Amino acid sequence: MSKEVTYKMNSVTGKLSAKIANLEVQLAHEQSAKEAYMKRSEELEEQIKDLRDGYKDYYTDEEDATKS
Repeated sequence: MSKEVTYKMNSVTGKLSAKIANLEVQLAHEQSAKEAYMKRSEELEEQIKDLRDGYKDYYTDEEDATKS
């Protein structure tokens, strides 16, 4: 009672190619977003470092001024 199912290999290949392409687009999007977040994180860390250095310089200069 089983019937044989036939299909065209080109149809299967086309559908798989489309799915793979879709996954590659999703992956590229995620990788780009991750890179953007990492870049922004590094920029913010640099700003924090600059602010801390400025804070230290401010109080070091102020202490030097009071000693004079």
